[in-house]
Amino acid sequence: MTTPRRARIGSVAKVTSGHPFRSDQWTPDGVPAVKIANVKNGYIDLDTAPAFVSMEDSQAIGRFLLQQGDIVISMTGDVGRVARIITDSPLVLNQRVGLFTVDSTKADPLFFFYTLRTTPVRQEIVRTAFGSAQANTSPSLIEQVQIPLPPLETQRAIAEVLGALDDKIAANRRTIDTADTLRAAIWGKATRDAHHVLLSSLAAFINGGAFTKGASGNGRPVVRIVEMNQGVSDTTVRTDLEVKDDQVVRAGDFLMSWSGSLTTSRWFGEESILNQHIFKVIPAEGVPLWAVASAVETKMPYFQFVASNKATTMGHIQRHHLDEDVAWPTVTSALNLQGTALWDLALAAERENQILASTRDELLPLLMSGRITVRAASSRVEEVV
Repeated sequence: MTTPRRARIGSVAKVTSGHPFRSDQWTPDGVPAVKIANVKNGYIDLDTAPAFVSMEDSQAIGRFLLQQGDIVISMTGDVGRVARIITDSPLVLNQRVGLFTVDSTKADPLFFFYTLRTTPVRQEIVRTAFGSAQANTSPSLIEQVQIPLPPLETQRAIAEVLGALDDKIAANRRTIDTADTLRAAIWGKATRDAHHVLLSSLAAFINGGAFTKGASGNGRPVVRIVEMNQGVSDTTVRTDLEVKDDQVVRAGDFLMSWSGSLTTSRWFGEESILNQHIFKVIPAEGVPLWAVASAVETKMPYFQFVASNKATTMGHIQRHHLDEDVAWPTVTSALNLQGTALWDLALAAERENQILASTRDELLPLLMSGRITVRAASSRVEEVV
């Protein structure tokens, strides 16, 4: 395969900025708005800083309603993150998020999406940003960036190969959501008339350490709150420090951040080291991990409320808050069987997604640069899908 020709983004797509909603247009529910914080690495995460507008307002700005398959990009802060809309539910585009309108006679939209996700193109987009306090770019500057543009037939073939991986990742995400929703429902039913125990009696809450200080850049990743939410990335701090075993995080461990954005996570990444402000939750002897996780999750809204009232410092809870009561049922064999199966199903899907995403990210630059043929890439995909 030869090196593909290059072309300006503006020659195959136009970029439009989202709508500047007024503060009085935000509503407690309604049509979700896609803001900068919702644009993740390839997908939209509506659980992060959710925001809504009324159905009437969304219809009044019809050209900012997103469609399935649309491609959006962050234009402020962490500039250049792109995501593809996969839902057919209504979504509206907020300001500082750009929408690409791709000319499909010149570029395959899915190929175009993958091109934007390559490191060289992302770096070129980042270089267009300006502003000392906060990075900003604009539709016209993004349109100046050059991308590889092979013939349409080749574009479609590359998109099909990489799309097969993303289709499987999306299917796994649905499996994870379903398994966790079912687990929460089972737990809710089991604890309906249950007695209460101290949360701290169910598990040890092991705090991480200040392991990012003096980090070597080599060795194991350090799990901060950002890694809890988004996984290990190129920006993750690595260290070769030796730490206590209970501060080592392995796939399947349950984590809980106790300051900043209080949240929980089932870790599925590589072996890592736990940073400060995060608990590794180790169940007491005989207590199932999935059940402890379920109990902690039901307590998180209360913990988030406590943290939100720390007006003068970063929101956090204190260790004595772990001595609060939590509903705890008799965990029968049947209940444990159900809960464990759902926990393991979600974890297996998360781990498989990590392999699929790694394969996609490895193939992406090779295909875009012409260093691997589509046929060879297809063979690699068949090995993991």
